[in-house]
Amino acid sequence: MIVKELTQKSVFQSAHLYNGIYTEFLIPVRYSPLQKKDVCGCWLLVFKTKEVMKVWQNIYETFQKFVTENSLLSEVVEFEPFKCLDPSSIIMNRGFNEAYTTDSYAYYLEHGGSRPNECINRDIFLLNQALEELQHPKLGSQNREQVISRLITKNFIEGNSQLKWTDKVPWTLYIPSISYEDIEQWKNK
Repeated sequence: MIVKELTQKSVFQSAHLYNGIYTEFLIPVRYSPLQKKDVCGCWLLVFKTKEVMKVWQNIYETFQKFVTENSLLSEVVEFEPFKCLDPSSIIMNRGFNEAYTTDSYAYYLEHGGSRPNECINRDIFLLNQALEELQHPKLGSQNREQVISRLITKNFIEGNSQLKWTDKVPWTLYIPSISYEDIEQWKNK
């Protein structure tokens, strides 16, 4: 299926370029072009331009490499893989929409409510322990190091609805919080 056909099959669409980078489409599992389908469907991200996607992808891959090269963090976090459909769109599984997230935990800390189970508490502890051991990124560019440091904060320290508690490894990051400002700063080595 091509991108246009997939967008027509979507059951949800974000506001057009709501973050200045891409528009999100939620594709039901029956139309997913992914080989390993997720029962909750998949996200199709249609980028503003192929140049924006290329920079976003470069940031994503650098961020992923930085995380996976850190032994403690790589034991507790994995990245949901994506597939490029064309030069300006990617698709990835969505993950369970009711999964426990670090955003859920932040809400619990601020407002109370139902307490997370012991497995989630243990895995939050493991994530925090791995983050304490994390070294500052060394990329040879202060701008790029600042972007990766910000991504560590936005994706793993602050509450994040895309960092979901999973049964494979404790946490799976689906769509990382890469902003338009991150893209602009990344381009200015």
